Amino acid sequence: MAISERTKFQLHFHEYKIVVYSGFNYENIMYEGNTDSNKRIKLLFNEVTQHYHVIAIMTRAMAKRYVCEVCNKCCKYGVVHTC
Repeated sequence: MAISERTKFQLHFHEYKIVVYSGFNYENIMYEGNTDSNKRIKLLFNEVTQHYHVIAIMTRAMAKRYVCEVCNKCCKYGVVHTC
């Protein structure tokens, strides 16, 4: 069984949790690394070009005011959010 490229990246960057989205929606997670790190590398996968793009500012990419990094849910304000 071959190890996927995402898993290889996760093993190499073990101090980060790699999260790959398949679209501009917080629910479209296609890969989430299995690590407890608070540091994240967020990527957007383009299926047409088969390339990954770095998401620098999650709230802008998802057009939301607040995105919870723990449960990947959005809400209007972080102070009212509960996981």
